[in-house]
Amino acid sequence: MIEVLSDSTEATDRREKLCKYLGLPTLQAYLLLDSRTPRAFGYYREGEGWVYREAEVGTLPLPCLGGHLDLAEVYQGL
Repeated sequence: MIEVLSDSTEATDRREKLCKYLGLPTLQAYLLLDSRTPRAFGYYREGEGWVYREAEVGTLPLPCLGGHLDLAEVYQGL
């Protein structure tokens, strides 16, 4: 699941949706991409819990898809 954060949605995406989505038994990753600045936040299922990662450059892993998200490509032209 990927959400794009904006001024009007950030609070909902980081609180209500985060709690709801992390409770879904089949969800493997929840990514939040900031629309205003190159920053990405990732929550990844590992065993019975979740691991949090944050990045401003480089990549965020997408283990459920066998790849990664290249932030330079996502934010090109911003």
